[in-house]
Amino acid sequence: MLARNARFPRWTVVLSAGMESSRREALNWLCERYWYPVYPFLRRHGHSPSATQDLTQSFLANFLKRRSIERSDPVRG
Repeated sequence: MLARNARFPRWTVVLSAGMESSRREALNWLCERYWYPVYPFLRRHGHSPSATQDLTQSFLANFLKRRSIERSDPVRG
């Protein structure tokens, strides 16, 4: 079970997202935690609230589609 009270993930959660057995729960946890930091970052670039929501969802969807999490390396940060 993943800790629900941490604001940002520990590497154990990131690495869990790359493992088949725990991928769904870990990716859900990561997307929930990172949606808000991505949203205001994009909002500050002048996009409307609805466009920013779409951009945030697209960013996270593309990240998941590329399976970038599987190449995560705690040594590299």
